[in-house]
Amino acid sequence: MVDIDTVKFACTTFSGSSTAPALTAGSVTVTASLAPTGSALGSGGVVLTTAATNGQIPRYTALQQPATPLTVILINPATTTMLIPFAEVVGAYDTGIALANTTTDPFGAKTGGAIQTAGPVTFSIYPQYVNGASTQQTACTLTTGSGATAPTYSLTSIPGQGLDSAGQLRTGSTWTVNLSNILTAAPAAAGCPSATNFIGYVFIVANSVEVHGTAFVYNNGNFTSYTNVLVLPPPTIITRANPGGGVEALGN
Repeated sequence: MVDIDTVKFACTTFSGSSTAPALTAGSVTVTASLAPTGSALGSGGVVLTTAATNGQIPRYTALQQPATPLTVILINPATTTMLIPFAEVVGAYDTGIALANTTTDPFGAKTGGAIQTAGPVTFSIYPQYVNGASTQQTACTLTTGSGATAPTYSLTSIPGQGLDSAGQLRTGSTWTVNLSNILTAAPAAAGCPSATNFIGYVFIVANSVEVHGTAFVYNNGNFTSYTNVLVLPPPTIITRANPGGGVEALGN
């Protein structure tokens, strides 16, 4: 005969605000032990019978099982991952980017509205492979928030318009910025490409859900061309190594 004990728990509330940063990746783990714990025998092997907690009922060794905590819940980061497949900063050409944190909406919590979140924005910038070169050009990863550690670097200033003083894209706000401004604000240690000579692609991770973007390559008002800002499924859920067993499908 086998007895199976079941423990149930439920998440009954979740709160968010326009000032709180979005959730980061994490997990909920569990270990268990049997009770009461205590020695089976006294000194000299004498059976303990002086109290209910010392004898007359089973006692167990204080031992957490499993030794390595069992993961029961994975918390995926509350982020939006975006991709600009083509961006350019060459001579008079630049790429203008707009990101809107749409977690402020007209729908409300009871009618399907978003949970208001805010957070910094991280750019991973990949330069074009130069014909005839033996190695790929240096890529870099930059964040609008402070305190980043290598290989991610904090920008030396907050470029563009729409971020707060901590570099966060607040709920209900739209950040407009040129890619050249981001590259100019990159610290020297980041190893980013030149702010006047870049062609390549850019990954953007906003530390908030429901962020949407648009981008344009332009030339001082003489030329403007839309370039995609695609939204990826969360890579922690749908891996890019084998996206659902088929072709990667992106939205916007």
